[in-house]
Amino acid sequence: MLAVLLGCLPAQTAAPAFDQFPITETFNGKPAAPVLKEAEDRAFRTRIREGAAGGPNFAGHYTIVEWGCGAGCVSIATVDAKTGTVYHGLFHKLVFTCNN
Repeated sequence: MLAVLLGCLPAQTAAPAFDQFPITETFNGKPAAPVLKEAEDRAFRTRIREGAAGGPNFAGHYTIVEWGCGAGCVSIATVDAKTGTVYHGLFHKLVFTCNN
């Protein structure tokens, strides 16, 4: 199964560096309510809403929210504090991309 999952990853020539992506602004207002569009968003709505309410903790205006999903497993979502847009972690997208 790992080979199948790795086959879905695009080849990279070099790892990006943090200095290539400087923070250009820091959000200081009240965080927007998360926009829950996907079924997974709604399934974990309480955790996403509670985490997003804490405000940005990454790259100036994003909030990384995490919750346990079993032994040794952690799921994450990233919420844009300005717009409320919810983004999911790589593994979430990787699984859905490979299955479709």
